[in-house]
Amino acid sequence: MRILIVCPGLGYGGAETQIIAMARGLQARGHAVALYLLVKGTARVEEVRAAGIPLWEDSKRSRMDWQVLRRMRGVIRAWQPDLLHGYLFDGNLYARLAVLGTGLPVLCAERSSDYDLRPAQQWAHRATRWRSTGVVANSWAGAALAKRMYPGLEPHIHVAWNGIDVDAVQRRAAQAQGLRAELAIPPSARIACFVGSVKPDKDFLLAVAVTRALQQQAGRPWHIVFIGAPIGEFLNYTTGGRTELTSYASQVEAAFASLPQNGQVHRLGNSKQVIELMAQCDVLFSTSAREGFPNVVLEAMTAGVPVVSTAYSDIHLILPNAWQVVGQRDGAAIAAAIDRAASDSTLPAQQQAWVAQHASLDCAVDTLASIYALYTAPQPTPTL
Repeated sequence: MRILIVCPGLGYGGAETQIIAMARGLQARGHAVALYLLVKGTARVEEVRAAGIPLWEDSKRSRMDWQVLRRMRGVIRAWQPDLLHGYLFDGNLYARLAVLGTGLPVLCAERSSDYDLRPAQQWAHRATRWRSTGVVANSWAGAALAKRMYPGLEPHIHVAWNGIDVDAVQRRAAQAQGLRAELAIPPSARIACFVGSVKPDKDFLLAVAVTRALQQQAGRPWHIVFIGAPIGEFLNYTTGGRTELTSYASQVEAAFASLPQNGQVHRLGNSKQVIELMAQCDVLFSTSAREGFPNVVLEAMTAGVPVVSTAYSDIHLILPNAWQVVGQRDGAAIAAAIDRAASDSTLPAQQQAWVAQHASLDCAVDTLASIYALYTAPQPTPTL
């Protein structure tokens, strides 16, 4: 099979991580995979090129850049893919438009759940969704959303959970060191970790409330490590809602400023060493309000780090114990679950067993390849 993946860019988000992992996995199985990026200069381009995966970078200048479409269609003619797979809103939109008149199948991706498109996005989606051949969601909750967004396409909506390269994650985790010394965290303290960008979907305000509750707990002190991009990295054409995001960022900064300034909160920004940093923590916690299939949760589980989360998407199907998913969006309740997770010596092995059975990279690549095969297999010639 020859698969052309279309996406806005390659940053450090979960979708981008899966795109790279799936492209490598499919390539290892003998399939040809190439990436078409709508913008230049994103962070992980060289990682893809080093893997020998063909990649084109364009320079999208507006929401609907017809010159990008013209150039993409030229790549389609030259590279001759069997199928296009779009990722994220712009990747889905441009993939659908690029195949007009070609007869090529196009799969759209659904990477989240329980959200609303902005008015301009709704118009563009409704005007072009008819050209979608199918949808690949990375969660059952996302598939339910896709059934509402793509009426009539229900038989062609598929679920392919994310996958993790278990051996690679565990190798990186085993080599992790130095976090406590770098941040001057004493051996007696425990470390809770939060990984996510400053955006409303991650509910950073709740994460700050959890931090406050952990700081107020009696007994062994907690240090809280935040890893993730500042708001400025999202104020670009892909996001929309600049005023809304700027206002949210101000609220988050005010919430952080209101915490006790006792050296227990560490904000590290973006990092290429997320796995290594998480592996040195006692618990990973997530406060997401909406998400698809969370990569960072899988990475923590694989690295042997207990996880506590709020309820969203398929998280109740991922974490092995019901108490790890906190139904209340309440800082104190989540802090109590974090304390329990840190004290449960059986939890790391339970989580690692779940990942090995359900979310290995091989599982994810095999599932995706089987979906692609449904749309690229030669069709039988009808008998007259």
